[in-house]
Amino acid sequence: MKLVINGTEREFPAATAGLKEILAALKLNTRSTVCLVNGEAVPPEQYGTMVLADNDKLDLLSFVGGG
Repeated sequence: MKLVINGTEREFPAATAGLKEILAALKLNTRSTVCLVNGEAVPPEQYGTMVLADNDKLDLLSFVGGG
């Protein structure tokens, strides 16, 4: 499956079709990552049920604390 993540095309196995699985494959924390799929914000409680399709566009933003 081909996805465009933050403007870059990436290939993933078809078995990795869920948003939560994609975040895990990218080693991103679901609690500190905001996801937009095709320009629409996805609430964190839907990460586990959101199924992605070939050529979907994801914008992923991770919050980092510091001082």
